[in-house]
Amino acid sequence: MLTLEEARKFFKKDAYASKYAGGYIEDVSYEFSRCSLNIEKKHLNAAGFIHGGAVFTLGDFAFAVAANCSYGLTVSLSNQITFHRSTSGSKLYAEASILNRGKTTCFYYVKIYDDLGANIATMTINGYIKKDPLPL
Repeated sequence: MLTLEEARKFFKKDAYASKYAGGYIEDVSYEFSRCSLNIEKKHLNAAGFIHGGAVFTLGDFAFAVAANCSYGLTVSLSNQITFHRSTSGSKLYAEASILNRGKTTCFYYVKIYDDLGANIATMTINGYIKKDPLPL
């Protein structure tokens, strides 16, 4: 299990989610993480709403943090996202929590909400646990 500081250090290497998208790790514990994203102009679609890809990236990042910090190298097998609404807020949060874990697979639920308390999307993610240590 990685500590919060170890997780932040490791996931800085995830240039897409951390650097380009702006994902930030708020909290991590065994089989759980909470990540955030400050909404900027680069996250908006042509209509001026939060882009679905930005929402998906944050949810996938939260899963990656929770699973990799808990089990070692874990990769996504499948993702399913349901969008509930757009946001009027300025920040998104994603909380990933375990639903089930087998010997080599895990299944997570991710709740994505904004700083105003609105539910924006939910995801379910199936992951493959490679059991390799993280390349710290």
